[in-house]
Amino acid sequence: RIIPNTEAIVLDNDLFHGKLLAMIRTSDADNEPKLSPQTSFSATQQAVSDYLRPKQRRFEFQFQLKFKKIPSGPLFLACEVDEAVKMGMVQRAFVGACLNFVKKMNSGFHSCLTGQEGTSTDDRKNGRYEKTHIAFKVDASMDALVATRPGDPLPRLGEAIQEAPESLRYRKRGGKIDWNIEGTYTMGLW
Repeated sequence: RIIPNTEAIVLDNDLFHGKLLAMIRTSDADNEPKLSPQTSFSATQQAVSDYLRPKQRRFEFQFQLKFKKIPSGPLFLACEVDEAVKMGMVQRAFVGACLNFVKKMNSGFHSCLTGQEGTSTDDRKNGRYEKTHIAFKVDASMDALVATRPGDPLPRLGEAIQEAPESLRYRKRGGKIDWNIEGTYTMGLW
């Protein structure tokens, strides 16, 4: 379970090791906090509110990763659920139109709303199906992405991630990131 506006959590799998900081805008970020004597925030919660206060974004997820091995294909940031989303015909048409619009705006976007429906038991046993999901290519979907060479100072999570404008333009035009295992990648999504 990820609890937002607290310390960064550790992420570790076969592909990378790193941290995730989830920041969600709370009502105190919309105004100067008017706290009653009984209300208290941790230093981290106050720092998140202070960081988000001048911005219009409702959330920001920051990742800082170091790869253990070079990815063999494109990297995706995805959300998936185990069960198909149940929708009526009108809802399905509306959601489908919205997802088609998102795909036109994001070339690396992929989605599947039907999940396991229509697959045989054999297909499910052998892994030949897709779970219900939406997925974006990391290269093009991140709002900020900074590659840091070994020995250089890393961007601090909880602060603005400063990507060079030419790097951002390159990525948004479909340019691919040459991932490596030496550097550290700091990314922001809002």
